Amino acid sequence: MVLSLDEGTADASAAALPAVLADVEPIHAGAEMEGVDMLYSSGTTGRPKGVIPDQPGRPFGAPSRAADDMRAIYGIGESTVHLVATPFYRIVALATAMMTQRCGGTVVVMDRFDPQGFLTCVQDFDVTHSNVVPTILSRLLEHRDSTGDSYDLSSLRFLGHGGAPVRLASRNRRWSGSDSSSTTVGAPRSVRGSASSRLWDGMIARSPQGWCSVGDLGDLDEEGYLYLTDRAAFIIITGGENMYPVEVENALIAHPDIRDAAVVGHEDPDLGQRVVAFVEPIRPVENEVAWVESVNRRLREHLAGYKCPREIRLVDQLPRTPTGKVMKRDLL
Repeated sequence: MVLSLDEGTADASAAALPAVLADVEPIHAGAEMEGVDMLYSSGTTGRPKGVIPDQPGRPFGAPSRAADDMRAIYGIGESTVHLVATPFYRIVALATAMMTQRCGGTVVVMDRFDPQGFLTCVQDFDVTHSNVVPTILSRLLEHRDSTGDSYDLSSLRFLGHGGAPVRLASRNRRWSGSDSSSTTVGAPRSVRGSASSRLWDGMIARSPQGWCSVGDLGDLDEEGYLYLTDRAAFIIITGGENMYPVEVENALIAHPDIRDAAVVGHEDPDLGQRVVAFVEPIRPVENEVAWVESVNRRLREHLAGYKCPREIRLVDQLPRTPTGKVMKRDLL
C-alpha cells in the first residue's frame, strides 16, 4: 500500500492509517506477467541515458532474489513502514518502495521534502526505513542542531543514503554510496566483488556475471572488497600529476565552517589544469580573503601541495540535480 501525503495532512493521515489498512483488500493479478522499470542515468556527466533491461518473464508474486535480499539485509517485511522523501525517478526511491510493497510493508510518500515534515512523518507513522540523498541527511542534521526540536525517532531502524558523499557534522565522519547501493548510517559499507573481477584503467569492470562500470574508479583489496574512489571523468591532471577531486573535497568538508564542496579542474596554460574548489560556507563570511587563507592553511596540513586548490570560490549553493548530486559540468 502507498500513502501519499500532501502538505499539512500528515497528522490527519497518520491517525487514519490503521483504519485504512484494515479495509484494504488484496488485488489478484491473474495471468499477468511482471514487467520491469526502465531507468535513466542521473546525468551528472552528460545527458541522462535510458537503460532498457531484459523483461523478467515471470508471473506476479514469483520468488525474487532482490526481495529475499531486502528481507535478509535490511529486515524488510510486513511490519515495515518505508518513508519516501525523494522523486520516484531516483532508482533507490523507486526500488525500495516497490520492494517494500512486495514484502508486504507500507510506503509513505512525501509530496516534497522538508526537514520538519520528514521528522514528523517518522514520529507519526512509526517509520522504520528510509533512503535519502546526502543533501537531505545534512539538512536533517542541521535542522536538529539549529532548532533543537525533539522528535520520537525510536521506530527508525534504517536510514540509508547514496549518490554522493555526505558530511555528518555531529561525528565529523563521511560515508559514501553509489547508484547501486545505499549505506546504513553508522556502518560504512563496501561493494563485494568476485575474486576474478578486474578494474581495467578505471573504465571497464567485468565479472563472470557480466557487470560493467560507467567510469567509476576504485580499488579491490586482498579480500575482494571494492572501494569506490571517484569517476574517471572527474580526474584532474595538474602539472602532469593525476589527482582525485574527492580527496580534496573530503578534506574541505571536514572543515567546521564548510557545509559542502566540489572540486574541478579548470584549463591552465602552464599546468594543463588547475585545481579549483567551490565551497558552501555554513555561515556568512565577513572577510573572504582571511577565511580562504585559513582554509588553505588547514588543507596544506593534510594534502600534498599539488592537490591543494589554486583557487577557492565561495558560493551560496552548489548546482545540483533534483536528486541532490552536484552537477560538476556547470562548474567548469
